[in-house]
Amino acid sequence: MRIDTVKGGAYALTCTEACTVQALRADAAFITILEADTAGQYSFVAPGEAVEVSDENAMVTQMLKPAVLGAASRSGMQSGGDVVLRNLMAEAAAFSGIVNANGGINIPLAAGAETDTASVNRAYAMGVVQLVLMHQTRTYWLASSCTATNGVTINHVVPGCYCEMLLGASGCTSLTLPTTGAVGGGDYSKIMGYSIPLRHNGGSAGVWIKMSMLLGAGGEWTELPDAGMDGYRFRPVAGSVPSIARLVEVTLYYDKGCKARVRELIGIGTPRSYVVRTTESSLNYDNNTNPCSAAYRLVIAQSEISYTNTLGAAVWLVMGGASGDTVVKLADIRGWDTYHMSVSPKLYLDMQAGEYGGRAQLESPTILNGIGDNTYVRYGLEPYQRSWITTETEVPYKDPE
Repeated sequence: MRIDTVKGGAYALTCTEACTVQALRADAAFITILEADTAGQYSFVAPGEAVEVSDENAMVTQMLKPAVLGAASRSGMQSGGDVVLRNLMAEAAAFSGIVNANGGINIPLAAGAETDTASVNRAYAMGVVQLVLMHQTRTYWLASSCTATNGVTINHVVPGCYCEMLLGASGCTSLTLPTTGAVGGGDYSKIMGYSIPLRHNGGSAGVWIKMSMLLGAGGEWTELPDAGMDGYRFRPVAGSVPSIARLVEVTLYYDKGCKARVRELIGIGTPRSYVVRTTESSLNYDNNTNPCSAAYRLVIAQSEISYTNTLGAAVWLVMGGASGDTVVKLADIRGWDTYHMSVSPKLYLDMQAGEYGGRAQLESPTILNGIGDNTYVRYGLEPYQRSWITTETEVPYKDPE
């Protein structure tokens, strides 16, 4: 049966038995464009001005509003099969049944949201966002207690929230920056980590900045301001009992490119002894996107509450600038028992300027609280992280001579 068609037009074939649809080529030969295995309704696009249908009782109707133009419809749309939709045009419709988002249509939802519900639950996603914001606690600089060595002045531009330090040519300093805030939580505080907005300019040889924190309570420590890039700001008192409290130190420096070093000094094992875990990274950024101009913040956080010595936490550098690699994992460190994390943090900053001077700018840290036994960094940071770690070592700690 010959059917006249419009070239490029979409048609619906309703056949009473298995049949074929053939188009006539310019050389008078036929080419099969549809094979219907069983009776039913199928769609095809006419490549010419006529087609030949083998079923004399079939109905061929032009579709003026095609829904599946470009569909892979050879042998028809079989039950349970996959249909490749090149162009999908959908008009407004009401759905009385379940719309299942598991069938290949990926709808972005909040991490952990169910996808097989009757509809996309926007309230659920919004609730997760609000929950994350609710579990952040602001701290504030204790401006009157912030100090710097070597005559450097701390400029509290926004008292309690934002400060900056200027160094002269080849200058250096050690800063102590305590914070305060409404930090509660009882014996188990659920403090899972800290977000520390930080920026400095230091893209030349010999320039570095080092941020140190003592995480947890306990141990006996000796503070050593102006100890240099490789000296510890804090080290254990010789002969003291090793503690689960640890020194976490993050150094950004320039040596034939931008580099990062994270050191964790902690007492572990039975009997307990101090070890130093050192992680080095080469930050492969160009001049438009490097830690000296594009760093946003340091994040020190764990994925879930840890009661062991496993590497359940990490240090990240969050970047801006032109790069798409904005979450840079600098190191794995050990998790902590939040029983010993119940106060506002105190930051210790050491820095060395270059021949043209230097500047560091900081906002007060944000405390990241756990949601249940988990923290949202595993959904917000870990899926996007990039790492340029070059070496990881762990050796017993030795008292410097």
